Amino acid sequence: MHRHVSFSAGNAMVDMNGVYPQPDRILQTDEADCPICGRVGVPFLPYALPIPNFFPDFTCGSANTNEYFRNYLSNELILPKCAIHQDLYEEVCCDIPESLSLHECEENVLSGLFESNYKTTVIPRVGRQDRVSVDTLLKVYAVSEIDITDSVMDIFVEIILTWNDPRLAWNFTSNNCATSTIVRASLDAELTEIWVPSLDLENRKEGVQSLPDAPAKIYSDGTVVWQRAGKISAFCSFVGLRRMPFDSLGCQLLFGGTVTQAIDYNLVDVSDGARGVEFPAYNQTYSEYIIAKDKTTSFSFGEFFSIQLYFNRARRHYINLVIFPTILFVYLSFGQFFYDPTSGERVSFSLNALLIVVAQNIVTSSLLPLCQERIWLNVLTVVCQFFVLAGVFESLFIYSLVEKKINNDTTVAHRDVASDERSRSSVEIQLVEKNNHNEMFATHSDATSDNRIRNSLRLHSQSLRKRLLVIMLLVDSVAIYLFTVSFSLYIIIMYATMNKWDDDVTDVWSLDFTYET
Repeated sequence: MHRHVSFSAGNAMVDMNGVYPQPDRILQTDEADCPICGRVGVPFLPYALPIPNFFPDFTCGSANTNEYFRNYLSNELILPKCAIHQDLYEEVCCDIPESLSLHECEENVLSGLFESNYKTTVIPRVGRQDRVSVDTLLKVYAVSEIDITDSVMDIFVEIILTWNDPRLAWNFTSNNCATSTIVRASLDAELTEIWVPSLDLENRKEGVQSLPDAPAKIYSDGTVVWQRAGKISAFCSFVGLRRMPFDSLGCQLLFGGTVTQAIDYNLVDVSDGARGVEFPAYNQTYSEYIIAKDKTTSFSFGEFFSIQLYFNRARRHYINLVIFPTILFVYLSFGQFFYDPTSGERVSFSLNALLIVVAQNIVTSSLLPLCQERIWLNVLTVVCQFFVLAGVFESLFIYSLVEKKINNDTTVAHRDVASDERSRSSVEIQLVEKNNHNEMFATHSDATSDNRIRNSLRLHSQSLRKRLLVIMLLVDSVAIYLFTVSFSLYIIIMYATMNKWDDDVTDVWSLDFTYET
């Protein structure tokens, strides 16, 4: 275990003769919360200097006070705090006889512990109704990757488990003169020397049991500290994603034993935040996601517990490269209304704007998961595309009406030319028709009737198109204001209602079997 201890110089000072004055009061063994020499049972050396090079005025008497133990020892060392406190000072502050070297002391302890028939698969329960209490602390250092399209999160953590195994306790003697030692610990029964909890991440892609093996430290009272570090990967039921990119993305980590055993995982309290979770002083830079430490929560119940982590997204990337360009392209597409509504340039301009927005949406879609839930960013970009489409449809409709009118006028002109040509040979035509008048009279009458009906329908259709064209040109004259105002109101409403896009955590996460810790 890494030891980061905060020391403060004591009040004991050396006088001119090199004599250490007696402290105001030295706590007796039965008065101190964690007496330095309590477990070795040897005389205490109050005037010894545990750290002479850095704190020459700091004595063992100062280290043995409750004030120092409670306030100056780092909170990171609470697993187990007293044992680590004793480890730091008993070699210097306690009058331990040096009959054996330290490695001989530990070898004697290990020989005595594992001479007996110790079973690594048997849980260290004393009574039938007893449950093994495992103090649990998860240190979260950094987020490696969050893949929202696959609902996977990778984080680097350090997990510390502490429990008591009475089979591993020993008495401090002249031969067993070590107060702690290191043993092999693993979930593999062939590799471990001691029993360890079968804790793992339930919603795992790579769980706790995939972390590399690490040795455990055992103390003379049977306390075991097992500390491992590495990357875990979890399948997440994300919450908060609806507000993307202005979201605080949440992922729930579900922990439990792979084998049902009488274990209680106690989430230890290390700070004002959630129990069982600590965020060391590590500043992650140049990352899309940053851990929102103040939003972290935790729950526990028996051999199960969960930790809810939240992450703040780097929003500037989405604002600069997705939101702002998409909104800008929509406003630019309204520039089509400054063109002549009867010109083809207007249609070309609106189609080009549509292609740009569609391409932007294709890029945005690669950042979003394929899901049935509505996401703020997706709704924004899709509606922006609809605004551009509406302008394109209006331009095409007006252009088609104008083109139809032009075609009709051209047809009428051609018909007049043809009528002139027919008038030049009217005499010849009349002579021919006079000879066949009796034979063609009935057929001519029917054809004339059909032509009148067609002409009537054609004239009616042309009249409707002219009226419709007049109406559409009138609408087009105010469309620039209508489109601009309505789109601006839409953007304002989307930003104003952003907070209503939050997920209901109780509908997404499994919290029914737990109680808050």
